[in-house]
Amino acid sequence: MLYEIEWKPRAVRQFENLRKQDADAAKKVCEKVEGLADREKWQDLGVIPLTFHPDRYRLWVGNYRVLFDVWNRVIILDVREA
Repeated sequence: MLYEIEWKPRAVRQFENLRKQDADAAKKVCEKVEGLADREKWQDLGVIPLTFHPDRYRLWVGNYRVLFDVWNRVIILDVREA
């Protein structure tokens, strides 16, 4: 199944700040987020469902955590350093 990727405004701001601080990390985050469009790749990407939030998942990219929901499309909620 293929999903459309949608970035929430907060996640866009966080990603832009990351891109200013660490362009290499931002590129890796972008590549991994693009991979979320294909649900069959999630296991290879290391996507983990959150325990108490149905339809919410996390993806680690180096030191950065990407939180996202799935509702007929992937909605990027948060990108932050751990």
